[in-house]
Parts: sequence; structure tokens; C-alpha cells
Amino acid sequence: MKTDLYGVSKNPALLAGFFLLLTSLISGCQTPKQPEQVTAAFWQAMIKHDLDRAKRFVRQADSDTLTPLDQDLSGAQISTGKIIIEKPHARVETILQYNDKKKIVTTYLVFENHAWKVDASRTLRSFSGDVFENLLKNLDILGEQLNQQLEQEIIPRFQHEAESLGQQLQKQLEQFNQNLKKFLQPKPTEPTPLPPDQRKI
Repeated sequence: MKTDLYGVSKNPALLAGFFLLLTSLISGCQTPKQPEQVTAAFWQAMIKHDLDRAKRFVRQADSDTLTPLDQDLSGAQISTGKIIIEKPHARVETILQYNDKKKIVTTYLVFENHAWKVDASRTLRSFSGDVFENLLKNLDILGEQLNQQLEQEIIPRFQHEAESLGQQLQKQLEQFNQNLKKFLQPKPTEPTPLPPDQRKI
């Protein structure tokens, strides 16, 4: 005689619930396999500051050196864009949206031990930005600020000073011309006095 544990076969609703629970448990135990899945899992763990979980998705060389992000991305939404796979390497365009901002990062992966793993050191450099890239951005910002200052302050002041200097030079030039004319004017000659013996008596 067959036993029906908890009467599952006689209760379709209970049977359906048991099936959904089993499916959920199975799917929850599955490990991300595709590059975009590994990328999403890695960033979700990093955003939650769960380094132990994040280390499951990074290559072995980065497992002991992985550090938290230098920015707070709590509540960030993750999505992926363009994916380039050139085994044993892959690149996944990763979009992080947080605080009304959007940051696009390239997540680099390598195929290691029959699974895709995140190259964390290279990926986090992409997230933080290289020193040279940041330097260029800062120089661009500085250049824009200098241009604005030139347009708003320095150029108008220079124009005013140039106009004032031009007026002074014009006055000095006019005075110089007047003095030169006076200097070049012929002086009236006085008559030469006659010798005493030639004077009329």
C-alpha cells in the first residue's frame, strides 16, 4: 500500500506550491555562467560591500587583494550593454545608475578553470579611472574655468586698459606734433647793423 506523505497528491494547490519552492531552490543554487551574468553578480556583491561573495566571481589572482569600492553605490541599478567575447577574454559594458547619475564601466573577464571570472584589478581601474585620464579631465575643467575667467574678467579689463592707454598715447602724440611744428618753424631774421662809416649822417 502506497503512502501519500502529507496528502500532497490529493491537494493540487499544495503540490504546485511544493514544485515552485523546489524550482526556486534549484535556481538559487545555480552559479552565473555567462559573462554578463558573472558581471551582474560581481557588481551586486560589490555594491552591497559583500566581499566574500564578490570573491566568488573574480579570478584567483585578485581574490586576496580585492578591496571595497571607493564610492558609495548603495541602491545602484545594474544593467549590461555591449558584450565582446574573445576567449579566453571578454568585455562587458556595465551601466551603473545611482543618485540620478549614470556611470559606464568596462568589466573585464577571463576564462579561468572552466568558468568566467572578473579581472577585478583591471575592472576597478576602469571604474576609478586611470591617473592619466583623471589628469586630462582636470586639465579640461581647468581650461574651461580659465576661458570663462578670461571672457568675463580679464579680457574686458584689458580692453579698458588698452583704450585708456591709447587715449594717453594719442594726447602725447598730439603734444609731440605741436612741439615739433614749433621747433621747425623758421625764426624771423633781424637786419644786420651797418658799420659806423657807412651810416648816413
